[in-house]
Amino acid sequence: MPVVIGFEGSANKIGVGIVWDGQVLSNPRRTYVTPPGQGFLPSDTARHHRACVLAVLQEALQEAGLKPQDIDAVAFTKGPGMGAPLVTVAVVARTVAQLWRKPLLGVNHCVGHIEMGRLVTGAQNPTVLYVSGGNTQVWTQVVPCTEHYDTAPPAELGKTLKPCSRETWPKICTINVSCSQQLPVAERNPVTKAERWAILPAPGIEPNQPPALTN
Repeated sequence: MPVVIGFEGSANKIGVGIVWDGQVLSNPRRTYVTPPGQGFLPSDTARHHRACVLAVLQEALQEAGLKPQDIDAVAFTKGPGMGAPLVTVAVVARTVAQLWRKPLLGVNHCVGHIEMGRLVTGAQNPTVLYVSGGNTQVWTQVVPCTEHYDTAPPAELGKTLKPCSRETWPKICTINVSCSQQLPVAERNPVTKAERWAILPAPGIEPNQPPALTN
């Protein structure tokens, strides 16, 4: 099984995790904490992440007892989240992938939470009420009988970025899903600037060259 290192920094927490064969080998984190009653601004949060990420990366490798050559792939949170922190994570992940000559994979923030829940609980095919501020959604996995769960994208039964989940649940109860039916996958979010360029291999960029941001 591949060893994957992942970078998460979509909000006020920066973390680097290493996973192998369903085992979390390391998962150090740093949290940007503001005074009580004050929210965290994207620019200040990104500055915090830039100051901490290299130390967190080193801690993750040491805790897992691994070196860069032991890593098979690099993953990072591509969204949804706060723009400036997401760009910070994308820059670091792409730089690491180029320096270590590893493939780079962008991960949907919401799906990452769901997959971690599946890993911890052992759930095979859950319907998930995902409650995370403005990203509140209800997800399920609907695939043909011959298709494995992990090979098909999840479908949103109700995309509730504004309405509460209680408004969506009655709609879900009216859906009769069988193996001959497959719900349409929700429309993809627009690709962010960080996602457009933070994917390897990038045209015209060799692994030994520094990354360049393109519009």
